[in-house]
Amino acid sequence: MVLGIPFKTPMKSCTHLFLLIGFVTTTSADIVINEIHYDPEPKTEHAEFIELYNTGAETVNLSGWYFSNGFSYTFPEGAELAAESYLILAQNLSVYQSKFGSIFVGGLRAFGEFESGTLANAGERIVLRDADGAIADEVDYQASFPWPVAPQGEPVQENGDGVSMELLHPDLENNLAGSWRAGTKPSPGKQNSIYAELGSVPPQIRQVNHSPNAPTSGDVVTISV
Repeated sequence: MVLGIPFKTPMKSCTHLFLLIGFVTTTSADIVINEIHYDPEPKTEHAEFIELYNTGAETVNLSGWYFSNGFSYTFPEGAELAAESYLILAQNLSVYQSKFGSIFVGGLRAFGEFESGTLANAGERIVLRDADGAIADEVDYQASFPWPVAPQGEPVQENGDGVSMELLHPDLENNLAGSWRAGTKPSPGKQNSIYAELGSVPPQIRQVNHSPNAPTSGDVVTISV
């Protein structure tokens, strides 16, 4: 949605300003990429994982869904994700289960293992598609500002694990950098460590432009955000 808001300006060179504000709505997809652990500590440990979360009120049949970018994985026939539940895919099942998913640490065991590929430390596009090939969710994350930079293998003092990149809230648009923060520690299968209620999440402002670039007296200036 875009709103046009005319307002008076103190600039003497212009007679009007017209502000166009584009509001980014929350995603309508039920299955969202909610946590990305792409650069574990130590770096020699194959402990990458990705967490999915079902924001909807009904179980979703994942049969035939697949990741087409970032790493390869196809969900088997009968795979499901219950409402308001988590699902973990791990780079290496045994490493993940030992570090995050065993009964000793109380974590959620991984559903499956990457079939090929790994998560790029410098950032990449992760795409989840449904059985018909339509994009169900995607995140084109980066390892530099404005994306969280701490997940690049930075150790967490209390347990030595590298931190994850986590969504502030699963209803936020997860392809925007401002929707993510570095977690205090990996939290697979649990509410994210940096979880925030929607009302407390700051607004995201991007793609600020104004036209004309060099306004003169009498011009109407349009600022788009």
